[in-house]
Amino acid sequence: PAVGRVNVIVNADTLLMNDDRMAGVDLTTLEPDVSFLRVRGHLDDTGAFIASALKIEGQPEGYDVKGPLDTDGFVPDVSISVLGVVFNLDTGTVLEHGTPMNGDFVDVEDHDRNGFADSVEVESPDSGGDYARPDGHD
Repeated sequence: PAVGRVNVIVNADTLLMNDDRMAGVDLTTLEPDVSFLRVRGHLDDTGAFIASALKIEGQPEGYDVKGPLDTDGFVPDVSISVLGVVFNLDTGTVLEHGTPMNGDFVDVEDHDRNGFADSVEVESPDSGGDYARPDGHD
């Protein structure tokens, strides 16, 4: 899969949602490199990622990271980095809505979890950098 980790802060306002197939699983039972989470949140003023919702999932079908492109995080035909997670690029990578530039909000998807981005979508500026998008289009 892609390389990198996203460190998140969980607080009293973080909502924990379990996948129905994961009954009896909670944060205390998670295992590194074994457990899978869907995390939604936002960056605070210090740049820390604050989780607004965590969902424990079974084996994911793909890998998806949304957020601001890291500074100089797009190297054409080589790699893309979002929130510190680096995906490789190849001739099969589809760039949607243009070439990503520093600060763009992007959605990177790796459907088969092989470490190569299948698609990179530059989202509209009105997404506001909110990773728990209020419009439900995430």
